[in-house]
Amino acid sequence: MEISIITAQDYSVVYNILTQVAHSGIRIEDDDPAGFERFIRRNPNCSFIARVEDRIVGILIAGHDGRRGHIYHTAILDPNRSRTIGKALLDALYAAFAEDSIRKAGVLVDADNDAGHDFFTAHGFYQRDDLDYFDHVAE
Repeated sequence: MEISIITAQDYSVVYNILTQVAHSGIRIEDDDPAGFERFIRRNPNCSFIARVEDRIVGILIAGHDGRRGHIYHTAILDPNRSRTIGKALLDALYAAFAEDSIRKAGVLVDADNDAGHDFFTAHGFYQRDDLDYFDHVAE
């Protein structure tokens, strides 16, 4: 397996993968090519593609604000190897965050995404019960 950094030129491949995977969190209003390019420019070393024999099998899109990191999207196309691929992507992210002295990372997981809950819990994430998450979308 090869892990490489996602670039803005990877948008169509990334978008295609995210639309194939349930619970990816993709929103065309926020995840258009221009928005994707802005995000990658702000976080150039924090998003990754996993390839096996030149076939893309997974992605992880993440970033940070200088003190805390956040995983925004994950997608694994090979369910039989999801833990192996996911762990390799997380390891690449942890190395990138360490280079920028980021020690804490968060991820939002859909309430009905049992596989996502299991994966992130198995990799040291814990579910917080001390806060509520709020969204605001500009009109």
